[in-house]
Amino acid sequence: MGVAPSGGARSAERVLALYEHLCRSSRATVSGAASACDLPVSTALRHLRTLESTGLAYRSADGLWAPGAKAIELAARVLSGDPLVALARPTMERLGEQVGESVYLAVRGRSGTAQYLDAVRGPHLLQYSGWVGQTIPLATSAAGRALTGRGLTGGYAVVDAGVEGDVTAIAAPVRAGGRSIASMSIVAPSARLDDAAVRRAGRQLVSATGELSATLSSGQTHEPDG
Repeated sequence: MGVAPSGGARSAERVLALYEHLCRSSRATVSGAASACDLPVSTALRHLRTLESTGLAYRSADGLWAPGAKAIELAARVLSGDPLVALARPTMERLGEQVGESVYLAVRGRSGTAQYLDAVRGPHLLQYSGWVGQTIPLATSAAGRALTGRGLTGGYAVVDAGVEGDVTAIAAPVRAGGRSIASMSIVAPSARLDDAAVRRAGRQLVSATGELSATLSSGQTHEPDG
């Protein structure tokens, strides 16, 4: 005969159900979340406030609930265990040393986005390396263009102020089995990258992603997200 869950266990199950609903829907009303999880609105609101207090959820100005910053941080920690990250990290570190800037790895996300999986910080004081776990639009970011193969010149894409103002990103695709499974990007303040520096970094990036692509195509492949 099974043991009935205690009150604490039932409460935990409800909180987890709400959290899963938020992560799957991205944005939800209290009433919608309550209905999806078969909970009274008052109970759903109480549990959402608990998630909010831990950073796992937040309520926007329009009253909708969404996964919070802590959820993104935890997702990034899980993603950092991805086999692709382990394979790409040595290449990223070598490239970062060559160009002296931050290097990012991204894969396709959901709904027309890409998601940063990993980053290697460059040596300069001013760097952009805090975006792991965040999503960016495919259409207007260098990483996204590298993933889709659009707007590439010399094997790489260059976008100014695509993710943040005064930032230039240079990205190239990482391929396996004849398809793009990820992108690698060099990200730096635009003031440090004149045209010559962009071309030089682009050539180094294409060389690095070519080597990584050859490694992945030799038998170790990764299924793209989304």
